[in-house]
Amino acid sequence: MKRHLLKATLGLLLCGALSAVPAYAQEPVSIDNSPKLAELAQKLSFTEPQKKQLDGLLQKYQQKHKQIQAQALKLQLAMRTVEISQLDVETINKLSTLSGEVVKAHTHSWLDTQREFYRMLNARQKNEYDRLRNARKQEAAKTK
Repeated sequence: MKRHLLKATLGLLLCGALSAVPAYAQEPVSIDNSPKLAELAQKLSFTEPQKKQLDGLLQKYQQKHKQIQAQALKLQLAMRTVEISQLDVETINKLSTLSGEVVKAHTHSWLDTQREFYRMLNARQKNEYDRLRNARKQEAAKTK
């Protein structure tokens, strides 16, 4: 029972994190309006077709994120409005399972987007991207 309560609590926290920025207020991210993406595209010497491909990939991810965010908000509402006095293990299991599905969908979408991004790079760009990513990992390790 404690395990299910922990899952439900973690799910609620995750739902809060996923819904921290309202989807309706977000401008679609692209190379044109993201300095970090523009910098990365420049460092990797992206061609115009690659820039368009990246923008398409980002749009696909953002659409999926909006769907996941809607699921998270629905789950968050269900968890907030559950009748505590009548809360049973079956309901906890159901909400825990739904929470896990939201986490799974988010993780899958994020990693699939990264994989598709990497696939669009040529060999030189992959080497440079790997170098940049490893440098960022090393910087992050220093701050721990």
